[in-house]
Amino acid sequence: TMRARLLEVLAAARDKLWKYVGKHMELAKQARILDATQMAALPGEIAAFPLIFSTPVQQPLLENGEWKVYRDSVTPSTPQFDVLQWWEGMAVRLPTMYRIARSILAIPHTSCDAERLFSV
Repeated sequence: TMRARLLEVLAAARDKLWKYVGKHMELAKQARILDATQMAALPGEIAAFPLIFSTPVQQPLLENGEWKVYRDSVTPSTPQFDVLQWWEGMAVRLPTMYRIARSILAIPHTSCDAERLFSV
């Protein structure tokens, strides 16, 4: 019936939306590792952040010492802390991670207002 088909389409759309939202929520959660004020409270293993540091990138960051330098650069949180300025200042010491941080931190949190996103 037409109603059954409509329900199937809606269920498929819902599943696709939740898969999309879930993936991006996980990316946002993992992106916290790029905030030097939060990294002390996060896992210390680079493998815990596969959406930020892909497998081919992890080993070079460990071998060239960038991961250790970064983990040793914990910064206390202050109202004036600006994560983008912090990364600009670390660009020479952490060139690979700087490029990753720029690409991840440039992603807007959302492209529309929350009210519009969830309105029916």
